[in-house]
Amino acid sequence: MGRAATATCSCGFTESIVLGGTRASHLTNYRYPHLCYECNSVFSGNLYQSDIVCSDCGSSDTKSYEEPTLRQPSKPSDLEVEYSGSMFLGRSSALESRQDVPGGIFSNVWRWLVSISVKPRVVSKYRELTLYKGGYSCPKCKTFCLSFAATAFID
Repeated sequence: MGRAATATCSCGFTESIVLGGTRASHLTNYRYPHLCYECNSVFSGNLYQSDIVCSDCGSSDTKSYEEPTLRQPSKPSDLEVEYSGSMFLGRSSALESRQDVPGGIFSNVWRWLVSISVKPRVVSKYRELTLYKGGYSCPKCKTFCLSFAATAFID
């Protein structure tokens, strides 16, 4: 489930963004805020795309707000989590690891006895994303006063 959010700064900058994805598009569309250096805006970039371009001006001179260089928290409220999500990266099959079987003299016998019944298990991979409430770089005034606030759930 995604969220609608607003990026605001004390200088008057305000921008609406989308975080995460929906049930219909969560495997192909995962939105996260990005900064565009060309038009000085904040936009929701799709993290599934290899090249993220600004939705306002089309520039590729952008950076995700995941980057540590775009955040300098200065007050306790800047450390509060505003959004936390998991981006699905895919599945893979994993065989039973060596530490799951007995060791010592019987390890080869064990592998031979259970090799018929060992099945690969499906392992899902995720990318954890966290957006904090504040301390982000504002594209308008260039200070670290930009904050994010979730306004609604979307699906």
